[in-house]
Amino acid sequence: MPGFKLLSILFFALGCSSTNIKVESAPGQANVYVQSVQNGERIKLGQTPMEISKDQLSQYSLEKGPLYLVMDKTGYSEHKILLSEVSGVEIEVRHNLKPTINLESEKEINDLVEDLFEVQRLIRVRDYDGALKMIDDLAKKAPLVGAIYELKGAIYYINEDYVKALEAYRNVLKTPTKSGEAKRMIGLLEKKLAGGSSE
Repeated sequence: MPGFKLLSILFFALGCSSTNIKVESAPGQANVYVQSVQNGERIKLGQTPMEISKDQLSQYSLEKGPLYLVMDKTGYSEHKILLSEVSGVEIEVRHNLKPTINLESEKEINDLVEDLFEVQRLIRVRDYDGALKMIDDLAKKAPLVGAIYELKGAIYYINEDYVKALEAYRNVLKTPTKSGEAKRMIGLLEKKLAGGSSE
């Protein structure tokens, strides 16, 4: 799995009838697995938010060794919880997943850079539809690269579609990218849409 793996420890007993684990993540819809510590084999249980019952857990006995409870979502760091048999309780697990740029090789990085340059070329020749199509494809492959949304905002700004431009620039700030230009454009567009003057 890509990204830095986070680990915490959770104690429970499969033999206790009250054992249930409520699993939540932010953002939601993270895949939830149990994974063998010994051989790495994992089985998908569902997606967050979800509740894992004693009956489900009893299928994965700790007799052959401890298990991990794993939360995994594309574009975010994997989170592991070590399950160790100690006591039975109702447990709630909530975790804020940390974003990570999911580019696993130099080739992927180089391909992304080349595609961004191609988007810029399309903008220069005013092929905005072609540029937007490429941008949408890139956003699916690398959703945490802020430059993708900056280019999208620029296209909409050029075409005076200020609502979509503002949305695109706001998406920049949802990525790890620290962009002063995006913040400046957000301020400018908010003024423009509010009927104020723009510089």
